[in-house]
Amino acid sequence: MKKFVAVKVLSAAIAVGGVGLALTPSVASAAEIVGGGAPAGTVIDVKQASITPGGYSCDSSQWGFIINQLKGYTAPSYITVTWDYSNTATVPLTKVTGGAAHYDTTLYLNEMVTSATAVIAPAWTSRNGQFVLSHGPC
Repeated sequence: MKKFVAVKVLSAAIAVGGVGLALTPSVASAAEIVGGGAPAGTVIDVKQASITPGGYSCDSSQWGFIINQLKGYTAPSYITVTWDYSNTATVPLTKVTGGAAHYDTTLYLNEMVTSATAVIAPAWTSRNGQFVLSHGPC
């Protein structure tokens, strides 16, 4: 089984059999790579009680997710959300405030969220942090 490692590279020079190659990849981070392997860490699921009707605040303009207790940890650069009818999207990090990461999207406002996941540092899970759906259409 092949393992893929993603790294941020600004530029590189490679010599193979006397032939030199200069590379300037456009990959910004491991989290942006699709199909090349997942970022290192632990997969966490959104708190199920938060995605049930009444489990989040009503906001008809967007879906908003929060991962809290991040002080000392890097916020995931994206989360993966699935809605009714198997629609799935990668939602990028919107902002980090007060140790909480926010992820907002206007996708699928006429559907219900069925799941969401993120990849985070394994030690975060012992800090009593939560991954919740904060607000969305009711």
